[in-house]
Amino acid sequence: MANQNAPEATLRDGGIKATIWRNAGEKGDVFSVELTRTWRDQQGNYHDSSRFSPTECLKVAQLAQRAYDTVGALKQDAAPSPYGQANREVFQDNGRGYDDGPALDRGPRR
Repeated sequence: MANQNAPEATLRDGGIKATIWRNAGEKGDVFSVELTRTWRDQQGNYHDSSRFSPTECLKVAQLAQRAYDTVGALKQDAAPSPYGQANREVFQDNGRGYDDGPALDRGPRR
């Protein structure tokens, strides 16, 4: 079992950081994302802040999108496939972020 206090993942873009946390819930795992900016004081100590300058807002938005995609992938990995493990591996990289099951053979196009 993983360390309960360790984040599931950490994504960075310069000094901006998205930390993804996984917590066990009654209906399965629950994920949360913490967005922070790392800065260093005059003594060289590092700190995190939840305040961002206007120029950092675009980085925050892009990092939030990456965190959203990462959480989606983590949820997919944790969920059992209704089609079995073999089909999950085949359809995992469908590019749409979910397991859509076996492909249907609809015959030749007209």
